[in-house]
Amino acid sequence: MDPIAEWLIDRAVSAQSLGDILEGVCPMLAADGIPIIRSNLSLSIIDPAYRARTCTWRPETGVTASAISHDSEGKQFQVSPIRVMFEAMQRERHWLMDAPSRAEFPLFDDLAALGATDYFVVMTPFDSPEFGGLRGVAFTVATSQPGGLSQVQKARIVFLARYIAPIVYRLTLGDLAVALMDAYVGPPASRRILNGEIRRGSGEPIEAVLVMADLVGFTTLADRSGLDLIERLDEHLEAMASPIVARGGSVLKLLGDGILAIFPVSLDLPKREACIRALKAAQEAIQRNAKVNEAFPADTALKLDVAVNHGLVFYGNVGAPGRLDFTVIGPAVNEVSRMEAMCGELGVPIVVSADVAAELDGQVRAVGFHRLRGIEAARELFAADAI
Repeated sequence: MDPIAEWLIDRAVSAQSLGDILEGVCPMLAADGIPIIRSNLSLSIIDPAYRARTCTWRPETGVTASAISHDSEGKQFQVSPIRVMFEAMQRERHWLMDAPSRAEFPLFDDLAALGATDYFVVMTPFDSPEFGGLRGVAFTVATSQPGGLSQVQKARIVFLARYIAPIVYRLTLGDLAVALMDAYVGPPASRRILNGEIRRGSGEPIEAVLVMADLVGFTTLADRSGLDLIERLDEHLEAMASPIVARGGSVLKLLGDGILAIFPVSLDLPKREACIRALKAAQEAIQRNAKVNEAFPADTALKLDVAVNHGLVFYGNVGAPGRLDFTVIGPAVNEVSRMEAMCGELGVPIVVSADVAAELDGQVRAVGFHRLRGIEAARELFAADAI
């Protein structure tokens, strides 16, 4: 059996990245007489931020990996040899660098500058109706061999691509699961779900600082503007979420025009530090929200109200048997929602509970005891400015 194919079979389950594949295959091909100056694995992916991923191996630098955003994917794909192959439904093709076709793509000038004589591409489609966005993988080899690759060498590369493609597909599905779970439930919750915490009712009580943020007046504006408001809403939500994530918090829910986030209290993040981070995140979110309003001067400015509370909550799976939500439940969650509604009544941008205020060393001011809807006892509330 081909020793490289055997190596790939051994790594079919254990390989952790595209780089693992290239770092194994390329040196072995070189040792067998193919002077590789550049090899690449490229594939489309399903990811909220990126449309494609590529990993490149060179003997001088080893492996480098990069991702192509949705915005730039079109431009880069248009000037790629792989586009021609996709459109022609070709499984393999090579270009000689001394041929007139070298001027066809900017990449070929770069390869020629490295000393390439031949550029060989093997395409392996992924025939998966469930994951139509995963179109396939391209395995490329650029060589400095005089006259280019021989027919025997090209046949071997095509043969090895049959072993490489299933490994890439497995890795891609794993990356897909992580990327989508991170996007829809946040990294901490996604890791718990992917580690098997998927039964309804499974979870645990945790101590957490909770943040509830909501845009004031968005519903009225949406009724008037309709779907044209979606782009602006995304920017407002980014203004709310980014400061929280940057400080180690987790955004659990997008509530239409607002968010629910937590800073779990732990040995690594004591309650005092969690409260400070939550307040700083709230203040930055309000500043960033104001910048979004400035970017839409012709539209109604949307004020952001934020509440910060602390308490013991259930953190885990709730819902119907076939449709679960990984979230937090408990009185502290209800209270933070009611507190956020008090921002307008009190005329302040940020409301925090007495429990949180006790950790903030005078960064907030008392605004009295208030009855919160649905909560029997009055709660002492404190306010903070958006500085």
